[in-house]
Amino acid sequence: PLTEESRHRLRLARLLVRSGRTAEAVRLLEAEQPASNPERLQLAQVFLDALRPDRAAATLKPGLTQAKRDLDYQVTCGVALLSTGDYR
Repeated sequence: PLTEESRHRLRLARLLVRSGRTAEAVRLLEAEQPASNPERLQLAQVFLDALRPDRAAATLKPGLTQAKRDLDYQVTCGVALLSTGDYR
C-alpha cells in the first residue's frame, strides 16, 4: 500500500493537475516508486490527467503481466500506449 507521504503527494498532484499546474504535478510524482498495481494505476491516472501518457505507460508496463484480469488496468494502459503511439 501507499505510504501516508505518497498518498498526500498523490492528492496534491491531483489538485495541481485540476488547477492547470501539470508540470508541477509531474515533477512531484516522478520519484514515486509504486509497489503494487493499484498504486501504479493511481499514479498513471494522474499522469494521464496531466497529459503525460508517456509517463503513464512507463508506470503501468511493469505490472501488465499481473494485471491480465484487471480490465481497468488494461484499458488505462491501452489508452496510455495509444496516446504515445507505442503499441508494443
